[in-house]
Amino acid sequence: MVYEQQKHLFEVPRAKVNDRIVSIYKPYIRPIVRGKENKPVEYGIKVHINQVGGINIIEHASYNAFNECKRLKDSVVRHKKMIGECSHVAADGIYPTNENRTFLREEGIQHNFCRKGRGKDDKETKQMKGILNKERSTRLESDRRCG
Repeated sequence: MVYEQQKHLFEVPRAKVNDRIVSIYKPYIRPIVRGKENKPVEYGIKVHINQVGGINIIEHASYNAFNECKRLKDSVVRHKKMIGECSHVAADGIYPTNENRTFLREEGIQHNFCRKGRGKDDKETKQMKGILNKERSTRLESDRRCG
């Protein structure tokens, strides 16, 4: 399989190979294009994490790239099954899609998404968003750097 992929790349320059094998030792690992300045391509597993009470739960893991914001609804549903009602969601900047906003509004779940359009959040909402942002960034982002 590796030989066939490499031969195709040699014969057709600039060709794209789906599910390209980059390691004979670990053939399940796939390159994930991240577009970051220092590491444009990363290798390894990509995970979607739910955090409840300081405990990180891997909600989804894959060696192939996936869009995390598409998993918000599944995460909330899984949270309800495992733990119970979900009242607050804190997520980074890729999550506030119209679909996710609508879902959270219908479920009555508070979130830390930036407000769309004109207007300002009231004092209570602004405080809650600040708390959610702080918790998300200090717990999730710092855990990833240390681990």
